[in-house]
Amino acid sequence: ASSTSSTFSTSTISTNASALNSSTCLEWEESQHGLFQFANTAFLVAYLIPATLSCHILLFRGLMILGCIFWILWATLYQCAYGIGVWGLVFLIICAAHAALLLYNMRLVKLPPELSDLYVELFAPLNVPREVFRSLVSQYCMIETRRRGEVYALENKTPIDRRLSILLKGKMKVTCQGRFLHFIYPNAFIDSVEYRMMETQKGDRSQVSISAMDDCQLVSWSQERLIYFLKTIPFLEVVFASLIGRDITNKIYALKDVTLTSRVSTTLPLSPFICA
Repeated sequence: ASSTSSTFSTSTISTNASALNSSTCLEWEESQHGLFQFANTAFLVAYLIPATLSCHILLFRGLMILGCIFWILWATLYQCAYGIGVWGLVFLIICAAHAALLLYNMRLVKLPPELSDLYVELFAPLNVPREVFRSLVSQYCMIETRRRGEVYALENKTPIDRRLSILLKGKMKVTCQGRFLHFIYPNAFIDSVEYRMMETQKGDRSQVSISAMDDCQLVSWSQERLIYFLKTIPFLEVVFASLIGRDITNKIYALKDVTLTSRVSTTLPLSPFICA
C-alpha cells in the first residue's frame, strides 16, 4: 500500500509539473509599454558604442542616463513597481555623477594668453592635454623678457645646465666666435642643443652667444625641476624629447647654407649631433 501511495504521489507531482510547464510556455504576457522598449534600446546602443571613439565614455553614460529615465517612468507609471523605480533612480544618480565628472575634466582649461599659441603650435598636435600643459607652465616655469640687444647666453661663459627656454615673441640671433649661425623664431627652443649636450657634458659652458634682435618674450624652465617633473609623466617626457630632437634638426638645416671656417666648425656645438 505504501509503495502504491508513493507511486501515486510521484506520478501526481510529475503530472502537475508538466501541466505547469505547459501553462508557463503558453501564457505569454503582452508586450511591455513603449517606455520599456525605449529604455532597453538605449542600454543596447550604449553597450554597442565602440571604445575607439574619443568621447565614448561620455556617450555611454548619456545613453545610460536616458535609459534609466525611461526605465523609471515605465516602472512607476505603468507597472507600479516602486522597487524597480528605486533601483533605476540609483543607477541614474551614479551615471549622472560620472557624466558630470567627465564633463568637468573635459572643460576647456584656460591658459595665459602668452602661452596659448605655444600650446596650439607645439603641444596640442602631440595630444598633450591642456590641464597637463597648464601644470607644466604654472609651477615650473618663468615668463621672461629680453630687450633688443640684450644677451641671453655668452659663448664660453654661460653654463648649459641651468635652464631650457622657448621663445614666445621676437627674434634672436645665434653666433659663434663672432660669426652668424642662424636666427631663432617664436615657438622654437632657444637652447635645445645645450640641453641635449647637458646629458653628456654636465657643467660645460655654452659654445654660442645668443642675443635678442627684437624685444623678446620667452618661457624658461629650471632644468633640474623640469627633469624631475617630466619623470612623473613619462608621456610628457617623450613629447619633450621629440620636440627637442625636431628643434635640433631644424637648427642643423638652418646651418646648411652657412659657410664656416674649419676652426669654427670644430667648435660648433651641433657637430656631435651631425656626426651621430
